[in-house]
Amino acid sequence: MATKIAGLVAYPSSPEDISMTIVRAIEKLHKQESFGYELKTWEENDIPGRFINSEILARIKEGNILIADITRLNFNVVFEIGYAIGQGKRLFLIQNSAYRQINDFVREVGIFDTLGYKKYSDSNMLASYISAIQDLTPIEFHSVPLSQNTPVYLLLPPIQTDVETHLVSRIKKARLFYRSFDPKEQGRLSAIDAIENVAASQGVIIPLVRNDYVDSEIHNLRAAFVAGLTIGMEKIPLLLQSGEDPVPLD
Repeated sequence: MATKIAGLVAYPSSPEDISMTIVRAIEKLHKQESFGYELKTWEENDIPGRFINSEILARIKEGNILIADITRLNFNVVFEIGYAIGQGKRLFLIQNSAYRQINDFVREVGIFDTLGYKKYSDSNMLASYISAIQDLTPIEFHSVPLSQNTPVYLLLPPIQTDVETHLVSRIKKARLFYRSFDPKEQGRLSAIDAIENVAASQGVIIPLVRNDYVDSEIHNLRAAFVAGLTIGMEKIPLLLQSGEDPVPLD
């Protein structure tokens, strides 16, 4: 193998079967005599006395690939996916086909169906997919020019309240010319649109909505992806949250 594949494997902590299957697949790869990989799970980066998130982001930055499970989408994993793209890392998405998609967030969020992903059912299948990876070419965005006319990108939620109305008013009053993603007009957010809009921006404004709002999970997953892109590309982020949720502690 010409280039060692090194990086992070990200997945939600539950369901537990998913994490067990992924850990077994990585262990099988390590046992191969011709092993040319340096992959760590996010749990291996859980170091006492340190911020979990900083260790995980450092691992993504140091490596050349992020393998991420999207069977059950959660804020942290989606943020890490955006961060890896922003850092110019190869992305390899996986989904466990044994689990029924009760809520088809992959389709409704609109990001991951355009990125593509591989379906697996057991550790042997997953290990074979990973061992077949040869292309480490990341998603290209460096050729996207900065927008001089609209340097700010705004991510709007599906239902806009007085909070979002006031936010837009303040942006206009500050004479910040902006582009926005508005699901009322554009429906679903594609990965390419998000990547290109963040790349073209100097700053990105990302309001998060309360968990008890309609379609809050869909919007906040989009927000996690855009936030990851923004920080990964080293743009100026402004994340706004009212109350105690939805951002996880880490």
